[in-house]
Formats: sequence, C-alpha cells, structure tokens
Amino acid sequence: IHTDDDYSNETEYVQDIIHSVNVRTFVHQEASYLTSVYKINNYDWSWDIISSEGFDEDGVLVEKSESLYDTGGTKTGSRDYDYNPDGSWSVSESDMDYNTLYNKEYDSAGNLTSHTEYRYDADGERDGYRKTEYSTDGSYTETEVDKAYHTTDVTTYDSAGTLISKASYQYDSEGMRSRSILTVYYYDGSYTVTEKDKNGKVISEKTYDSSGKPIRS
Repeated sequence: IHTDDDYSNETEYVQDIIHSVNVRTFVHQEASYLTSVYKINNYDWSWDIISSEGFDEDGVLVEKSESLYDTGGTKTGSRDYDYNPDGSWSVSESDMDYNTLYNKEYDSAGNLTSHTEYRYDADGERDGYRKTEYSTDGSYTETEVDKAYHTTDVTTYDSAGTLISKASYQYDSEGMRSRSILTVYYYDGSYTVTEKDKNGKVISEKTYDSSGKPIRS
C-alpha cells in the first residue's frame, strides 16, 4: 500500500488469481457538497476505472458506479447507483457521451417507483423523455415530455394495464399551453373527451359509447 504525503489517497495494488493487477485507490473527499466522504476506485491494468464505491463518514455505501462493456470487451458506458438513508435507491445508465439513457428509482422494499427513459436526436441533444411512475396498488402513470421540457401527454393505467385516462397538451409558439384534451375511459368501453382552452375553461365535453357513437355532449 502506498499513501501520499497528505494522506488524502491510499493506493493498494492487488494481484489476482490470474496474475493480472488491479489497483484500488482510496480517495478521501474534503468538499462538503460531495455525497461521499471517501471513495474506493478499482482500476484495470490500463488504468481505466472499472468500478467505484463511495461511503459516508460512518462507512455506509452511498454511491456506486461500474463500467459497461460489449461482448468484445469495448467499453460502452457506465451504470451508477445512489443509496439514500431511508433505504430507497436509484440506478441510471449512461453511454460513452455521458448521455443518461434511463433512470430507475426504488423504495426501501425494492419496489420500482419510477422509470425514466431519455431520448436523443441525431446530434446527441436530449429530445425529451418518458417517465413512468408506479403506485403501491399496481397502477401507473406515463408522462411524455418534449425537447423543450413541455409535458405533452399524461396517461394512466390500472394495475391490470387497462387504460384509464389520457391528457394531451398543446403549446403556442412562445411555449405557453394553449389547449388540453382529457379523455377518460370507462370499463364498459365508453369514454368522455373534455377539451379546455389555455385558461382551463371547458370548451366542449362529449361522451361516446364503446363503438365511438356520441351519447352525450
């Protein structure tokens, strides 16, 4: 083990069973804004970080990251974990351009509470995302957000995956919400469509039977 003069780093060289060398570096953090007080970085022989673990002042794991590789051994990105004091945690995956591909959040019991998938355009710029939020009863809500971070659609489902409602939003050239349409679906196949203006005033409301025939307006 080598320790530098200011005792802020410790490096341990580890020889494994196939005689290759891994390097574990203990990095002590001083800045108060950092999540972890110290980290353990694991390197391969080429000095590429293959994994990293961060701990708080009590030695509790609060963050972890690992490199991802394809079948040919080429690095494709990374996966990061964050652990909260209440036992909940999250995991996200990024590509080689540091674009976050998805983020998943779990409660202390390990139940998935949300899943966000990010989209990117041909230039690598973020092009919106879809976030799915799960309730304890099994129902869930999907929210679509565009490149300008405007919510365009909010769709809800029951625990069986049956469509319950869908709200769609439109925006003007200045990015202000100009119109909304809410469709509520009933178990008998009928549904109600409510349209509102930019001020939230109801413009029209129509109910249709399961065949799409208007039955009330």
